[in-house]
Amino acid sequence: QPRMYTNILLKWRAKEAEDAKSLARPATSLPAVNRSKSVGWLASSGSGLEDKHEVLLSVRQKLNAAKRLRGFTWEHLFALCDEDKSGTLSWKEFKNMTRDLLGVPERAVCDTDLKVMYDHVDSTRGGGNANSV
Repeated sequence: QPRMYTNILLKWRAKEAEDAKSLARPATSLPAVNRSKSVGWLASSGSGLEDKHEVLLSVRQKLNAAKRLRGFTWEHLFALCDEDKSGTLSWKEFKNMTRDLLGVPERAVCDTDLKVMYDHVDSTRGGGNANSV
């Protein structure tokens, strides 16, 4: 397993745990919404109206499910997709990993939501290239 991806994976998993804790906290500013009913006028995914934590959780669940379904490990995926062997993934590399290797279609995770995930993970890197994870 390539060691250069260890920091990325540790940060990914730490953010998963942090997001799970945030979602477990009760919402204080908005009333609860009954999500069991389907309402046709509600905006689709990627509209920018979803809570950031909900977007992150949803995208992470879908990427993890696709990874398991295809039999990849994150280490293997990062190594395959890091085209320039920089030890980081650019937005283009991350998007290609999601669409091509994991086979996640845009109707399942739109580019807007995928970019939210990318920017969230990238923000934990502490500087560096703003276009790499």
